[in-house]
Amino acid sequence: MLKIKTVKGTKDLLGDEIRFHELVKKKFEVICKSFNFEHISTPILEHTDVFTKSLGDSSDIVSKEMYNFKDQGDDELVLRPEGTASVARALVNNSLEQNVNTKFYYYGPMFRRERPQSGRLRQFHQVGVEYFGKFNVLSDLEVIILAERFLEKIGIRSKLELQINSLG
Repeated sequence: MLKIKTVKGTKDLLGDEIRFHELVKKKFEVICKSFNFEHISTPILEHTDVFTKSLGDSSDIVSKEMYNFKDQGDDELVLRPEGTASVARALVNNSLEQNVNTKFYYYGPMFRRERPQSGRLRQFHQVGVEYFGKFNVLSDLEVIILAERFLEKIGIRSKLELQINSLG
């Protein structure tokens, strides 16, 4: 049988590696639910505008890292490069802006077009949280504590140094 290689920067997940991915996802989900975050799943395929309008045309993701293309109907589409813009689009499209719980968590494959460096993949799996609505120091603290507990649960917290930056 003819073997066809995977696309450069992608790989199959199987055996211990897929079990590890599932374990990480499950631990992330348990922690997010304990903080009253709601699960959201957005499409892998989005309109390009979702990212160009939120990230700007000059951002690295938009200018050189997105897998974007025109489909047969001439729609400008992109393979999801990150989670935030898709979650924000879903929030608006589904009229969830006024919901009491505006805290979401997600996980899934993301895509970057850049030539993969050592240890990086064009298709990678990412977990994340989004907090919409009223912002204050307690919201930030909640996300930081959630992240710290997650890193502790998967056994890598002691290998990391927490650095906090602020845009204002």
